[in-house]
Amino acid sequence: MYDTTNDFSESTDQAEANPDRVKQMTELWWQEAEANDVMPLDDRTLVDIINFRQPNGLMALPKVTLYSGQGHVPQYSMITATERSMGITAHFSEALYGQADGVLLASGEANGGYTLYIKNGTLCFEHVYLGRRDITQAFLPKSLETLTVVIHVADDDSATVQLFADRKRIGRGNVVEVANHLSFWGIDVGRDGGSQVSDAYTAPFEFPKDRLDRIEMTFFEDATAEDIAALLEATE
Repeated sequence: MYDTTNDFSESTDQAEANPDRVKQMTELWWQEAEANDVMPLDDRTLVDIINFRQPNGLMALPKVTLYSGQGHVPQYSMITATERSMGITAHFSEALYGQADGVLLASGEANGGYTLYIKNGTLCFEHVYLGRRDITQAFLPKSLETLTVVIHVADDDSATVQLFADRKRIGRGNVVEVANHLSFWGIDVGRDGGSQVSDAYTAPFEFPKDRLDRIEMTFFEDATAEDIAALLEATE
């Protein structure tokens, strides 16, 4: 307890010298808490809150479909991080012929997140966490209808990354460490809406809206080769 009239910096605790006042103020606090429906109190730490995963909502769905231009899907949806094995498939409104640059999906921001984008005929998946930047990229074929990135998370929180064009694998890489919390910024479709995840482009680096139809995110609790095969078959 502090006397802020004479001790603005709250350097001297007055609680021990004023036990009756402390008791009175404590009782008043509990009365106001009850009156304003703030009970029960949430005494979890910030780390506990960040790590909490709701058992319902988008988190509970095995597949989530997002559409071109959609955003901003918040971090609290619990689908914006990379701690679960998943596949992300971009479906185009018509076959891509030639160059079409831009972000297909971006989650997070410069300090933590991931982005899937096309630039100069190359598909790139870039993952940023705790200052580390892991990049998987591959040259694209001349025409395609779908692009997929599959992230397979291991028990030690590392991950393998595979890139596919029309169900044919075109690239492979690794992420040293994934996380269940990359950023308080969420997901944007067809653009990078935050402080850009990648230094390879200038945000928002929008993909042509009339060419990107939708993004499908498929989540696996324990991904197997069969899961990945089923995901690729579903892109037909």
